[in-house]
Amino acid sequence: MKFDAQGSGFSAQGRRGSANRSSGLSPRLLLMAGASASLLAGVLPSGGCVVDDGRVGSSRSASKPAPPPRGAQPNRMLVSAAEPQDTDGNTFPDEILVTMYLFDDAHATASIAPPGSTVIRLVRQPEGEVLREWTFDEAKTKGALRRGPVGPAFEFRLSLLENGGDVAPPTPVDVVPLFTPTGGEPVRSRGTATVRLGRLAN
Repeated sequence: MKFDAQGSGFSAQGRRGSANRSSGLSPRLLLMAGASASLLAGVLPSGGCVVDDGRVGSSRSASKPAPPPRGAQPNRMLVSAAEPQDTDGNTFPDEILVTMYLFDDAHATASIAPPGSTVIRLVRQPEGEVLREWTFDEAKTKGALRRGPVGPAFEFRLSLLENGGDVAPPTPVDVVPLFTPTGGEPVRSRGTATVRLGRLAN
């Protein structure tokens, strides 16, 4: 199975180099999204990376954002993947913490938490091969909700031990979430977060 990290579905080819491309948004929306990324930069898990079309905010402080109106629909995602952890002490990382924020471009300074389901895939590039996949239904996605600095965030702990095992050759993989709001269109980051599988370095 191949995966496109840039398209609108799990289908064709992609590469994280597009993280530096412009999103084509208006200057106002770019400024709003940039403010959100700035707020998130200091609180997402250390050792990972934050991606939203490649824009990573600074750690400057900002005032508390106003909440989006009721009925706001997600059309943008910020995703962070922390450095994988070795929980069983066998020198192979086996747990990945993924943090996901959803935004409505019209109210991009505050995240939202609509009901919906989430699929997270580990994709090896440049082949686009899907190595692992986790599915969280609406109830499990809701259970992953946490409070973040700009509104709600979703935190998912991906266990390799429960999904194929942790022993693997050194492999960089893209962490690619897909969120589907109930009755709405799927949303995902237009860039990717990358982690490394395989034995820990000495």
